[in-house]
Amino acid sequence: MRTVSFTTESYLPLLDAWHRISADALPRLTDIVCADDVSFQRASARAGLRAHRLTTDIAGHGFHRRRRGFWLARFDALREFLDDDDLIHTDLDAFWLRDPVPRLADIDADLVFSIEYGLPKDIVDRWGFVLCCGFFAARSTPTTKAFFDRWRAAVAEHEDDQKAINYLLAEMGVAWEEPTAGGDVLRLGTVHVDGKLMRVAALRESAVRRSAPIDLAAGQLVFHPFFDKVTLAGSFQIYAHLATGPLPALTESDVDAMCARYGVHGLKGRNRADLCLLDHLISGGADHPDLLAQQGWILNTGGAPAAALDVVEPVFRGGDPGDSAMTVAAVVVCDAASHLGSSDLATEAARFLARHGDAGQLWRRRIFDLLLEQRHFAAAARYGTRAAWQHARSELGR
Repeated sequence: MRTVSFTTESYLPLLDAWHRISADALPRLTDIVCADDVSFQRASARAGLRAHRLTTDIAGHGFHRRRRGFWLARFDALREFLDDDDLIHTDLDAFWLRDPVPRLADIDADLVFSIEYGLPKDIVDRWGFVLCCGFFAARSTPTTKAFFDRWRAAVAEHEDDQKAINYLLAEMGVAWEEPTAGGDVLRLGTVHVDGKLMRVAALRESAVRRSAPIDLAAGQLVFHPFFDKVTLAGSFQIYAHLATGPLPALTESDVDAMCARYGVHGLKGRNRADLCLLDHLISGGADHPDLLAQQGWILNTGGAPAAALDVVEPVFRGGDPGDSAMTVAAVVVCDAASHLGSSDLATEAARFLARHGDAGQLWRRRIFDLLLEQRHFAAAARYGTRAAWQHARSELGR
């Protein structure tokens, strides 16, 4: 059984963290498919990795065509591996704590998937979960290969492997049942592919966990933390710190106590997990600006603007205007200060965003709204459509 993952130059810090954390659970070579020359050179030089260069013909095309081409090239690489052997696909943020192969081999299924409760939402409503493509195993059988060919066509339509497989199985009429015995399988699905029966197993979270609490004593195989990518650098900092020490053994009561200490409420499971790990790392001395910015954003989201301001104002005061952490800190300062009635501080942060704020698509709408609230109309026009800007300006009654 081959272990396959993918990387790019920008994700090399994550590859380093993943390989350090997972090394003891990887008794075999891991196939790393690289989307560029830099990542290919780095992966080729690392012991325990077998690097492959992903080749595509999408250079020079528009964003949507590049995105679609990347997903198809990625999927075609997986399909080639499946022709030769059974495979495990693992994202680089799915950290292996134990070798999963012996337990996966005991599952009578053609496909074995971890689960989550994110996208597609309409499938979550129907099944109570969705299959997660961040960690799955596939047997090299004619039926599985035929299904992969159908899955590829769905990937071309949805430009996302996870949306594609969940919608495809739903359209094919997969029937889910509870397994007769316990173990690692939450649900066992059956579906017919070209007249042949295919079995799909959905793993329990006790095998592959996506959120806190992290209970390593329960025999967890893989820890696939569901971090909100507030900043990519912040996420990499989290992974890097996790790679240098033991993973924290957290319980639900630990998470509740931490939320009470900060005065947060109404956080969803993903953000509760994020905040708990950030608190663990920062209290242990990891005070990188991206970690603090990420913590402040979650605290503010959780209804604790004063706590958020305490965390991010030093980042806002002492950061580099070109850093993503500085932009996130300014967004949090502007929003939290507005809620707390600190109009001068909110105005100062809004002025910074008007001059320097640029953190990509993730923050464009939030910066747009904050600048409108502070009546920086010309600056806001850079972040929203002209129609949205004119409508908002008229509603605010300049």
